[in-house]
Amino acid sequence: MRKPMAWTVVGIVLVVAELSLVKFTQIRAAIKAGSSWQPPPETVTTVVASVQDWSATIEAVGSAVPARGVTLAADLPGVVQSISFQSGAYVQEGQELVELVASDSEPDGHFRSRTPNAGALRGVVP
Repeated sequence: MRKPMAWTVVGIVLVVAELSLVKFTQIRAAIKAGSSWQPPPETVTTVVASVQDWSATIEAVGSAVPARGVTLAADLPGVVQSISFQSGAYVQEGQELVELVASDSEPDGHFRSRTPNAGALRGVVP
């Protein structure tokens, strides 16, 4: 029983010794090659500068977002009486945008004004 176990231990020691020797020679060769190694030269490209005409416009696809915008919201329920601008149009500061007639809601869901044009609101650009 001891003989087969001894041969197994001897075999494992020989395999470990052989792998250690191979790795030792690889490391030694890498160190030897590393001492004489130089990095490759950098690749450089050149272009001769020349005068060229550039087009004044560039075609592109994208979205435009305004730097300043306004969101209209009413604090009171009502009916929009008139809209004083076109979508996407430029407006001036203080220009009337929307006229809203404030009203009360009846149980049947219809809005009725207490008095004609009572509570008329005007949305303006801040």
